[in-house]
Amino acid sequence: MVCNDTEKSNCLIIIQKLNQEQKKFSKEEFLKYIYDEQNREEQYLIAYTGDSVLALSKERIPYNVKDPWINTFRKNLSEQLKKLCSDEGQMLKAYYCQTEDYGKKAWYKKTFDLDNILFYNLKKPSAFSGIADKHIYAKCSKENDIDNTIKTILNLPEEEIKNFPCRYVYRVEPSSKPEQSWPVPAVRWEKISIDKNPGADRKPFDYWKILKTNEKEINKCKDSPECIDGDFGVKITLCVPKGKKLNLAAAVKPMLDGVICAFHGLKGKAYSDDMHLAFKRLDVEIGSNDKKMNILGCRKFIYTFGKKGVKWNPADDRCKAFEIEAIQSKGTKFSFSGGIYPLD
Repeated sequence: MVCNDTEKSNCLIIIQKLNQEQKKFSKEEFLKYIYDEQNREEQYLIAYTGDSVLALSKERIPYNVKDPWINTFRKNLSEQLKKLCSDEGQMLKAYYCQTEDYGKKAWYKKTFDLDNILFYNLKKPSAFSGIADKHIYAKCSKENDIDNTIKTILNLPEEEIKNFPCRYVYRVEPSSKPEQSWPVPAVRWEKISIDKNPGADRKPFDYWKILKTNEKEINKCKDSPECIDGDFGVKITLCVPKGKKLNLAAAVKPMLDGVICAFHGLKGKAYSDDMHLAFKRLDVEIGSNDKKMNILGCRKFIYTFGKKGVKWNPADDRCKAFEIEAIQSKGTKFSFSGGIYPLD
C-alpha cells in the first residue's frame, strides 16, 4: 500500500468502519471528518507522522485474529511502521495503554503481555527492520501520558480519543533521551555468552538454559527485595560481533520469555508432575532453587504441549517495561548482560 503525505502536513491518517473500505486523510481533512456526527463508528485509526506511528482501536490485536477488520488493522499498522526510519544514535520507543473499562469487558482483556501487544502479535518482524536493529524501549504507558502525546501530534479532541480504548504509539527518538531511566535492579548478570545469533529462530528454552547454567554469574543486588510481587521491568544489553546483523524486534518474544522464566522458582504448589515431564522432554536438569533465581516468585512456568512439545508460561503480564540494546563488540561471540527491575 502506498500512501503519499500532503504538502500541508507530514501526517497521513487511515481509518476504517466495520464492513467498509478504509479511507485515507491528511491531518486537516481528518479533523474536519471527525467533527461530522455521522462519522463516529470507526473501528481503528492509524496516523503516520514522519517520525511516529500512532494507532487507536476498538480492540487490541491478538495473535490469532478472527475478525477481518482486525486483520486489516494489523496489516495497515505494519505497512505504516515500515515507513519509519532511524539514523545513527536513534532508537525505537513503543508504548501501549488501554482504558480500565476495556479491561472489564472480559477476563482475558484485563491483562496483556507488552511484548506480544507491541511486537509479536503483528507477525511482521520485517515491519521493524531498520528502526529496531540497535535499540528498543517499550513501556505500558499511563492513559493520560499517551493521550497527551496523541493530542499533541494530531490535535485530536479528548472525547474522540476516548472512542478508542486501545492505543499504540511507536516513535523514533534519540537514544540519549533520559526517559528510560531505571531503578536499582533486583538481580543482574554480565556478559554471559550466547552460542549463536539471538534471532527469531531462538526459543525461550535457549535463554532459560543459558541463565540456569550460569547462575554463578548472576548477582543479587544490595538492598533488593527477596521477591518482586508486583510489576517489574527487564533491561538487556546484547554484545554483537562485528559484521553480524540482528532484528531486535524478532528477538524480543523468545528472549523475554526465557529470561523471565529463569527467575521463577519451583517450590511448593508451583511444581507439578506435568512440569517434571516438560523438563524431561527438554532433556535438562530442573536447576536450583537459589533465592536469587526466584526473584519473580514461584510459578508453573512450563507445560507439556501436544505429544512431544512444551509451552512456556512466564509472568510477562507483570513486565510493564523492557529495554533491549545491541552494541558492537570486539569478540567473535554473542553475549548478553541484563537485569530484573522492580517497578512501582
